[in-house]
Amino acid sequence: MAFSAEELRVLRGALAIACKSTAEPQPPLEECRQLAQDLEVATREGGRLRSFLLADLARHRAALPDSATGYLEQLEDALAAGYLPRPDDLAALRMLCAEPVADGDEGAGVDEPERKRRAELLERGERLAEQAVRARLLVLPGGRSAATGERRPDGEPEPEGEREREPAPAGQPLPEDDRDEPTEAPAGDPPTTDTEPPSAEPARPVPTPAEVFPPRRHPTEPRQEALPA
Repeated sequence: MAFSAEELRVLRGALAIACKSTAEPQPPLEECRQLAQDLEVATREGGRLRSFLLADLARHRAALPDSATGYLEQLEDALAAGYLPRPDDLAALRMLCAEPVADGDEGAGVDEPERKRRAELLERGERLAEQAVRARLLVLPGGRSAATGERRPDGEPEPEGEREREPAPAGQPLPEDDRDEPTEAPAGDPPTTDTEPPSAEPARPVPTPAEVFPPRRHPTEPRQEALPA
């Protein structure tokens, strides 16, 4: 009997409660402990078996197309057990579906029922892979898009915040809600302006370079008066 991960979690919780309910060892308590140990062993053995089956599936996939029969059987069993197909599996199925159909008893290729079986298996694998990708996108913050969002029932209006306005066609006036109406100033205080009134005193003139830096005058030699003879 195989247990899912959720069933194992619930059963372990129930066993933990039963084990902690009393301090005295009783026959039912010992049975619960033994059952918990058996579950641990079964879980480990299930993991080992899963690893072996995945390795065997990989060996058959590497030997394609000669091992097509065994590979398809193992892949069907793995998908039934909850295996998520990898990109290598999808590529292998596409390659097998591309093989030609057998023409007659001695013709090379696959017959029509086998070809249909491979196509159905490929469609199933692609559907499972797409569902897994969508589930991962929903878990990521901000990864939910309009394509993966929940669909509302037919006839149910969208919320007001999510409704988007559609642009009006060229040449047609915008609706009244979209027009930019002039805002009126509230009555009361007059509008204030940032401009200051001009000062009554005249502005100080800007000095010229000649006034700031006057020309340098060379010193003149003193005149010599003529001595009387």
